[in-house]
This record gives sequence, structure tokens and C-alpha cells, in this order.
Amino acid sequence: MIRLPSRILLKKKSNIWHQKLIGKLLSPFNKKYMTGYWTTIGRTIYVPTKYDADEDWAQQSWIDRHEPVLSHEMIHVEQYDRRGSLLHYMMYLGPSPFLLPVTLLCLIVGWSLAALIAGGLTIALLPLSVGLAYGRWRTEREAYQVSRMYGSYHGRIAHNLWHDYLFTWPKTWAMTWFEKHPAPKKAD
Repeated sequence: MIRLPSRILLKKKSNIWHQKLIGKLLSPFNKKYMTGYWTTIGRTIYVPTKYDADEDWAQQSWIDRHEPVLSHEMIHVEQYDRRGSLLHYMMYLGPSPFLLPVTLLCLIVGWSLAALIAGGLTIALLPLSVGLAYGRWRTEREAYQVSRMYGSYHGRIAHNLWHDYLFTWPKTWAMTWFEKHPAPKKAD
């Protein structure tokens, strides 16, 4: 049984415009974002639509049933609190999404050299956002260590991190890391 701290909010993805937008943007890569994936942004945990009709939604009995995934998501809240929002999101998303607005601003203002430099950096640093996203790998592996306490298999986790998290970290590298770092024991 877990208790959600009062600073953590639970919200249904189906009621949130930005979750719907993210779902549409990710649909070429992840068709189950809205229906199957829990998402934490800041101190809010967005719950997949497959739970929308649960009669005891967000009540303690519901929270108890979802203890493994909520324990994982609460790690993300702790990371956010520990790192602060800018560092947390830069680690998770990588540098490219933060450089793209700079590029667009430079193009709008007419600073062509600055736009060229920012655009070049956006493209050059893209592997740190997609494919070799070390910050997202570090963030997720910490939370997935908690998931492993509840029986999640590291092979499935490595597969998901590559296929469903925008190519976070190569599967074989993730498998090797999880094999070298056993799952922590769950406290009784």
C-alpha cells in the first residue's frame, strides 16, 4: 500500500489537451501513448485512457491496485524535485528540442548566421535526443529499477526503452546495464 504525497496530482490523459497533442505527435512512434502509457510531467501523473471508466478512479483502492506503476512514476516526481524543471526536462528530452525554438526565433528575426548555427547544433545534437539520449536513459533506468522490484523483466524494459521511448538507449547496452545492476529488494 502506498500513499501519494499531496503534492502529486493524478489526472486523466483524456481530459488534458496537451496530452492529446503529445499523443498525436508520438503516434508514428508509439500508438499506445494515450491508452497504455503513464506520463509524469512535474508533479502531475497523467493516467492512460484505459482507466477512465474505473469506478474507484484515484481512490486508495485504485492507487493500491496500481502501486507498481505509481511507484515508478513517483521516482520521476522525486527527480523533478531534486533537479529542478529546466535540468530535468533537458536531461529527459535532450538538447535538440530546446535549440529548435532558438533556431525558429533567429529565422523570424532575420539573424541568418545565428539561425544557421542554432539549426546546425539542433541537427548535430539530435542523437542526444533520439538514439543516444543518455539523460532520458538515466532518468528512466532509475525509475525502472523500482519497477523491477515488482517483477518487471529487464529484457522487456530494454525493449520498451528503445521502441517506445523514442530510441532512448540501444537495447543491448540497456540489457548489459540491467544485468550488472540487480533489482533492489522491495521493503516489507
